[in-house]
Amino acid sequence: MHIVDYSVILIYMCLMVLIGIRCRNSSINISDYIRMGNKSTWWMAGFSIFMATFSAATFTGIAGQGFIAGFSVTLVQFFGAMTFFFQAAFMAGMLRRTRAITPMDAVRSRFGPAAEQVKAYVSSFSSFFSGDRKSTRS
Repeated sequence: MHIVDYSVILIYMCLMVLIGIRCRNSSINISDYIRMGNKSTWWMAGFSIFMATFSAATFTGIAGQGFIAGFSVTLVQFFGAMTFFFQAAFMAGMLRRTRAITPMDAVRSRFGPAAEQVKAYVSSFSSFFSGDRKSTRS
């Protein structure tokens, strides 16, 4: 890396610290952080969650996998989009009525703290096995 690279990283870090200092009082609790304190419209909150699912892998990695694997990658992405529509149509109202802020809050209020701990441990353990795997094709 060259001096220009280090200077860009330093400027970016300083900018992030300044933004953090400027915005430190905007989130008082977890509700403010996740749901903007219920100050946004439903479509803006939904669009924010939808856009948060995108990453560089969406535009580069999945395209590369599509080139390697073919049409099956398109089907995976299509059914992922269908999952969003299913959740919006059938699950959103039910989950809204729980008044839970996070999924773990819903588990705790419905099944108790022991179930919350079990779900946390199982989810953490299973996340090791759900990562991307490198293709074995040559």
